[in-house]
Amino acid sequence: MQQRRDPNAIRTYRLLTELRLSGLLDRTKSTATLGDIQRLIFDESDLMPTSHYFAQILGLFQTPKSKIDDEAVLPVIQDAWNYFPHRGLNGCAPAEFIAGISPVDVSISHLPELTGTTFDDNKIDQSVLALLLLGLHAKSRVWKGHSWSVLDRLFQKGYISDPARKAKSVVLTDVGFVKAQQLFKDFFGLQ
Repeated sequence: MQQRRDPNAIRTYRLLTELRLSGLLDRTKSTATLGDIQRLIFDESDLMPTSHYFAQILGLFQTPKSKIDDEAVLPVIQDAWNYFPHRGLNGCAPAEFIAGISPVDVSISHLPELTGTTFDDNKIDQSVLALLLLGLHAKSRVWKGHSWSVLDRLFQKGYISDPARKAKSVVLTDVGFVKAQQLFKDFFGLQ
């Protein structure tokens, strides 16, 4: 396998892997989603062998409606394992970790003027917490369309429910809701 040390190459390969997985899920008529696979990989623990997770992911493609050769799926699962974020690596993918690239570097790598800049995780967390309010629904639920590592940090700080669930949204805690409103006013208020 060619080593991808460039953040942009890692990001591109991750997107390609997402497309390959989505195509395989469609082809097998699986009820699983790309998010299901991402969550399994993100929540990986040292308590279980890697082969356990590979078997779980492989099982998502084995449906009565479609028989697919394991040999076609395993290389894509391996790429997903190497290029998708893991909680145990602080939200980094193994490819990022080996290359010494933080997840933030990957997400902004398409902006050359920002590459190489050091970012304050706390400011990023505060901005995302404020922006979560834009997806507010059902009183305190918000859509979780932000970086896994940021959402995990917000969960660790007690602002949201655990993002590593099947739901496509998280719940703002009472403290998180108040903090998000204050940050939204601070960052985006006209006064």
